[in-house]
Amino acid sequence: MSYRTWLTKARSVHDIGGEFYAPKGGEPWDDARDQRASEKWQRHARQPVPVEEAFRTCFGGWMHDSTVLGIERLGSRFRVRLNSIKACDFASYLAQVIGADPVDRRYRVDLILHDVSYVRAARHDRLGHLRFADWERLSGSEFLGDWFFEQDGRLQWIAQIYDRLPRGSALSDDVFLMVDCARATADDRSAEALVDAYGAPAARLYRDALAGRDDRPIDFDVFSSSKTEDYIRRRMAVHHLTPSNFRRGK
Repeated sequence: MSYRTWLTKARSVHDIGGEFYAPKGGEPWDDARDQRASEKWQRHARQPVPVEEAFRTCFGGWMHDSTVLGIERLGSRFRVRLNSIKACDFASYLAQVIGADPVDRRYRVDLILHDVSYVRAARHDRLGHLRFADWERLSGSEFLGDWFFEQDGRLQWIAQIYDRLPRGSALSDDVFLMVDCARATADDRSAEALVDAYGAPAARLYRDALAGRDDRPIDFDVFSSSKTEDYIRRRMAVHHLTPSNFRRGK
């Protein structure tokens, strides 16, 4: 019997995970059901992300809020190209710390799915029913997060992408991209863009942050809060760096 992914049978937004609760038509909102849906999702989200260690800072929600630069299928591979919000925020705070003018760069990260057997995208209606969406037209949209399921040794990767529709639309602004694949990797070129913008020391500090170096774990908030400036200053001291070590022009 040939393999067939369960994604082909997904009919409701509730089938594909996430913190989704949609009452049936005419029914009032049920806080208890909403809470149960949230708790069920949190249990799933705590499971290890099934990708190699080197790629775990690119999956499992880490690319939240990044801009989608393009999506394409390349033979048996599927690629989602993002402009990393983590690197963008880190670069902005670095510029403030070293007293440099901000440098506009794209901090590219490619999420790559291998040996792809199925691709589908859908929005949902007010009852949660999935409706066809065109994944090839999502450039410029906002990547909200992603998660995995596993079936028969393969991965089912689902990404939630915000792509706003005209006001009054009957379908959701969120698009759910569903891909069945053998494995997931990433090609993260954001550090290279930091080198181009601010010099090699910038990439060193950024890699420190991704690796959690500083005797404490690094979470997503570190890349988008005032904690980032404090972190950069501490790591500069560790590496004996001063603002003069960085490239400061455009």
